[in-house]
Amino acid sequence: MAPEVNQLNWLRWSYLPLLLSGVMAFWVGTLLAPVNGYPLRLAVAGWASLGLASLIMAALWGGQFYEPESLKPPMAISITRLPADVPWWLTGLVSKSTIKQMSCAAVGVAAAIGGLLQFYFHTARLTMPLVILVLLGGYFVVAIPRTWLTRAAGGLVAGFALGLLPLLAGFYIQSGHWASELFLYGLPLSFSGFCVYLTQGFRNYASDLETGRLTLVTRLGLISGALVYTLANILTIIGLVLCILLPAVRLPYHQGLWLIILVAVVNQEMIKRRQYRQPQGQTTLWGLTWLVNLGMGGWFLVMVAARL
Repeated sequence: MAPEVNQLNWLRWSYLPLLLSGVMAFWVGTLLAPVNGYPLRLAVAGWASLGLASLIMAALWGGQFYEPESLKPPMAISITRLPADVPWWLTGLVSKSTIKQMSCAAVGVAAAIGGLLQFYFHTARLTMPLVILVLLGGYFVVAIPRTWLTRAAGGLVAGFALGLLPLLAGFYIQSGHWASELFLYGLPLSFSGFCVYLTQGFRNYASDLETGRLTLVTRLGLISGALVYTLANILTIIGLVLCILLPAVRLPYHQGLWLIILVAVVNQEMIKRRQYRQPQGQTTLWGLTWLVNLGMGGWFLVMVAARL
């Protein structure tokens, strides 16, 4: 297989952590519904999961299409950046028009599934309006002229999209209601997702500066970005401690969250030692931050499933 094809396959697989993070948060909310006495509708959850994955891919592909031509980095720089941030069309194997078609197709699938959930499965009355709102929000996250992802609040948008929002959606589609308990699990997931966004900025800092690509880290600088990471990481740890000590519904195996807290503490020690300034440290911090995020979502699933 040609090296270019291997590179493109690598780029495809780089989306897997983002998909897993969002879908796991959605299923945490889904399974919290029967824990709180609502019936579990597996067909609804399955179709909604596919719709959520379509929304995530539409945003990722849409972001590639709207990346300005003036910021196009050389091939060598683009391939060494974080894979999930490399526009596929920079490889020369996929055209921008194809990327646009893929994004539009994903939007169409998400909209169709929203209609299926609303009018065939008769889910909560706000299901379709929420799908439309998320589609519009996802568009303005990546598209000109707003491009929220390049603004200071972009990391917060990314964090909530990987944590609280899919968790709330999973619970609401099953039950038609909201519950304050959802914030107990959704907020640490969101703060962890925000940390993931920041580590991407650390890892891409040199190439982003060279190409003029705006991220929160390039706006603030490495030191200020590390301070913001520290705040979000501490909030993640506090959120996990609250999940252990003050859950609204006591869930089994909550002691396992201490292992995830330990990894978050290791990440904070790396920030203290300024590992975010070194390429190897940036990669390690990025990987461990993803471990916190995915480990948290996975363990929440174990806890909730054991409560059923």
